[in-house]
Amino acid sequence: MHGDTVLGGPIWFVAQFVVFAAIGLSLMMLLDPLRPTRRAQAREGLTDPLWVYQALGGVFLVFLLAVQVVPGVQLGAAVVAIAAPLVVVAGMVYLLRVVFPKRPAEDEG
Repeated sequence: MHGDTVLGGPIWFVAQFVVFAAIGLSLMMLLDPLRPTRRAQAREGLTDPLWVYQALGGVFLVFLLAVQVVPGVQLGAAVVAIAAPLVVVAGMVYLLRVVFPKRPAEDEG
Protein backbone atom coordinates (compact mmCIF):
# COMPACT_ATOMS: atom_id res chain seq x y z
CA MET A 1 0.00 0.00 0.00
CA HIS A 2 2.94 2.35 0.47
CA GLY A 3 3.96 2.27 -3.19
CA ASP A 4 0.49 2.83 -4.65
CA THR A 5 -0.34 6.27 -6.00
CA VAL A 6 -3.93 7.39 -5.74
CA LEU A 7 -4.90 10.50 -7.63
CA GLY A 8 -7.71 12.43 -6.06
CA GLY A 9 -8.51 15.01 -3.49
CA PRO A 10 -9.18 18.71 -3.75
CA ILE A 11 -5.83 19.69 -5.27
CA TRP A 12 -6.21 17.11 -8.03
CA PHE A 13 -9.73 18.33 -8.83
CA VAL A 14 -8.58 21.96 -8.99
CA ALA A 15 -5.71 20.98 -11.29
CA GLN A 16 -8.11 19.09 -13.55
CA PHE A 17 -10.47 22.08 -13.60
CA VAL A 18 -7.58 24.34 -14.66
CA VAL A 19 -6.56 21.94 -17.44
CA PHE A 20 -10.13 21.63 -18.76
CA ALA A 21 -10.59 25.41 -18.57
CA ALA A 22 -7.34 25.83 -20.51
CA ILE A 23 -8.57 23.39 -23.16
CA GLY A 24 -11.87 25.23 -23.55
CA LEU A 25 -10.30 28.68 -23.63
CA SER A 26 -7.59 27.62 -26.07
CA LEU A 27 -10.24 26.18 -28.40
CA MET A 28 -12.13 29.44 -28.13
CA MET A 29 -8.96 31.48 -28.84
CA LEU A 30 -8.23 29.25 -31.81
CA LEU A 31 -11.68 29.29 -33.42
CA ASP A 32 -13.26 32.64 -32.43
CA PRO A 33 -10.97 34.85 -34.59
CA LEU A 34 -12.18 32.92 -37.66
CA ARG A 35 -15.65 34.48 -37.38
CA PRO A 36 -16.29 37.21 -39.98
CA THR A 37 -17.54 39.65 -37.34
CA ARG A 38 -14.34 39.21 -35.34
CA ARG A 39 -12.22 39.83 -38.43
CA ALA A 40 -14.20 43.00 -39.16
CA GLN A 41 -13.67 44.10 -35.56
CA ALA A 42 -9.93 43.52 -35.97
CA ARG A 43 -9.91 45.73 -39.05
CA GLU A 44 -11.77 48.50 -37.20
CA GLY A 45 -8.94 49.15 -34.81
CA LEU A 46 -8.38 46.29 -32.42
CA THR A 47 -4.92 46.83 -30.99
CA ASP A 48 -4.14 43.18 -30.29
CA PRO A 49 -3.29 40.95 -33.26
CA LEU A 50 -5.63 37.97 -33.20
CA TRP A 51 -3.01 35.57 -34.56
CA VAL A 52 -1.12 35.77 -31.26
CA TYR A 53 -4.08 34.31 -29.40
CA GLN A 54 -4.64 31.71 -32.11
CA ALA A 55 -1.00 30.64 -31.98
CA LEU A 56 -1.01 30.36 -28.20
CA GLY A 57 -4.16 28.24 -28.18
CA GLY A 58 -2.96 26.06 -31.04
CA VAL A 59 0.47 25.40 -29.54
CA PHE A 60 -1.09 24.47 -26.21
CA LEU A 61 -3.51 22.05 -27.87
CA VAL A 62 -0.73 20.48 -29.96
CA PHE A 63 1.43 19.94 -26.86
CA LEU A 64 -1.54 18.52 -24.95
CA LEU A 65 -2.38 16.13 -27.78
CA ALA A 66 1.27 15.08 -28.15
CA VAL A 67 1.51 14.31 -24.43
CA GLN A 68 -1.61 12.16 -24.65
CA VAL A 69 -0.61 10.28 -27.81
CA VAL A 70 3.20 9.96 -27.78
CA PRO A 71 4.44 7.62 -25.04
CA GLY A 72 7.36 8.66 -22.85
CA VAL A 73 7.10 12.42 -23.15
CA GLN A 74 7.41 13.39 -19.49
CA LEU A 75 8.99 16.77 -20.24
CA GLY A 76 6.05 17.62 -22.47
CA ALA A 77 3.65 16.78 -19.64
CA ALA A 78 5.51 19.23 -17.40
CA VAL A 79 5.24 21.91 -20.08
CA VAL A 80 1.49 21.34 -20.36
CA ALA A 81 1.06 21.41 -16.58
CA ILE A 82 2.98 24.67 -16.27
CA ALA A 83 1.34 26.27 -19.32
CA ALA A 84 -2.27 25.46 -18.37
CA PRO A 85 -2.71 28.31 -15.84
CA LEU A 86 -0.98 30.70 -18.25
CA VAL A 87 -3.37 29.70 -21.03
CA VAL A 88 -6.31 30.29 -18.69
CA VAL A 89 -5.02 33.81 -18.00
CA ALA A 90 -4.46 34.43 -21.73
CA GLY A 91 -8.00 33.22 -22.44
CA MET A 92 -9.41 35.65 -19.90
CA VAL A 93 -7.34 38.44 -21.45
CA TYR A 94 -8.76 37.48 -24.86
CA LEU A 95 -12.29 37.57 -23.50
CA LEU A 96 -11.82 40.99 -21.88
CA ARG A 97 -9.88 42.67 -24.71
CA VAL A 98 -11.44 41.14 -27.82
CA VAL A 99 -14.80 39.53 -27.10
CA PHE A 100 -16.08 41.98 -24.46
CA PRO A 101 -14.00 45.15 -24.93
CA LYS A 102 -14.61 48.28 -22.89
CA ARG A 103 -16.46 50.77 -25.03
CA PRO A 104 -15.39 54.41 -24.85
CA ALA A 105 -17.80 56.59 -22.92
CA GLU A 106 -19.94 58.91 -25.00
CA ASP A 107 -19.49 62.61 -24.26
CA GLU A 108 -22.70 64.20 -23.05
CA GLY A 109 -23.46 67.84 -23.50
